[in-house]
Order: sequence, then C-alpha cells, then structure tokens
Amino acid sequence: MSKQIGIAFVLILMIAACGGTATIAPTSAPEPTAAVETLTVGHQLFVTKGCAACHGQVGEGSAIAPALGATQGTK
Repeated sequence: MSKQIGIAFVLILMIAACGGTATIAPTSAPEPTAAVETLTVGHQLFVTKGCAACHGQVGEGSAIAPALGATQGTK
C-alpha cells in the first residue's frame, strides 16, 4: 500500500511540474559589436564632413555626385 502511495505522490509531482506556467526572463538587446560601432562612427563622419550633402544620406548619389557603392570602381 505504501508503494502505491509513493507512486501516486511521484505522479502528482510530475503532473504539477508539467502543468505549471513557465516564466521566461526578458532579454536585453545585445551589445553592439565593434563593426556596428565602426559603421556608426563612419556614418556620423560622412554626415558631419558634408559628404552626405552631395552623395546622399546613405551614399545613393545625386545629380552632382556619384553613388558610393561597395563594388563601384573595383574590377
């Protein structure tokens, strides 16, 4: 009889453990990598030195300045 009570107790514990609600801790945004920081500084420099005035905010080019693409001018 006590063996049956022990088995019942274990089953109840297993059911309670499976039926509970799990709380997932919120995660914060990952730290920016060095590459992202370098790109950010580069873009700030591009804008503050006036390059964006002719080449566009993202280097798309304009009527007076060419686009600045990654493959432009390379062979």
